[in-house]
Amino acid sequence: MTLTDPIARRPVDMSESEWETRVAVAACHRLQAHYRLTDLTNGFIAGRIPDEPDFCVVTRYGHFADEVTASNLVRMSIHHTDDVLLGVDVVPAAAPLFQTLFRARPEVNGIVHAHTKATETLSSLGCRILPMSHPGLMMHARTGYVDYAYEHDEPFCATMVEAFEGNVCLLMHNHGMIALGRSPREAFYNTFTFDQACLIQLEAYQSGRQILLPDDVDIISAAYAADAAAGVDWDGSREWPGWIRMLDRTDPSYRD
Repeated sequence: MTLTDPIARRPVDMSESEWETRVAVAACHRLQAHYRLTDLTNGFIAGRIPDEPDFCVVTRYGHFADEVTASNLVRMSIHHTDDVLLGVDVVPAAAPLFQTLFRARPEVNGIVHAHTKATETLSSLGCRILPMSHPGLMMHARTGYVDYAYEHDEPFCATMVEAFEGNVCLLMHNHGMIALGRSPREAFYNTFTFDQACLIQLEAYQSGRQILLPDDVDIISAAYAADAAAGVDWDGSREWPGWIRMLDRTDPSYRD
């Protein structure tokens, strides 16, 4: 058995697809803790189970990111919620967010909702992501914006889905962010990149200096070059093996 084998500790009554999803989502939580992209036990990471697309696994309420393991994630339907889970195993406010997004975006298999310092600060300034850095160039044209509502009712969820059209990240005013991905890995990669874009922009504001921005032609060229780069996928696939090696070296308990 090797630590890099995602199936090594799978329960006998669980599909390989679900266990692989659980391991990936647990790994994302540990990476979130490593990079300090957490807000105590608030926020969540959810992963859709590929061979059961009507179900997902999500953060258990009350667990810190560095405590999450593959086995202590909560399995849920994306269509309805067992009332017993809400308030005990799953944050009641969280379920409508990831359930709505999974239903609306069938290509999405990973969702991260986080309240990082950088995203909360920028979201409170009414700012948009500027194409002033490498992360900013990657995210400025792929970010939606929405006024946050603490009651996640049907109208708010519909507004959120609309704001996500054509985007991979959402900046929620006075609250934080949500990132989507075709996998949990990609959702975390987008979270990391988005937080970096916000952090760099905020530090530039603090300098008091004029911010240098590329012209529209350079912005379009940079976006095209990123999309067309041979052998390069901006989805975390290059970074993921290294991230997993790092986690396995430091604390492989996320696989439990």
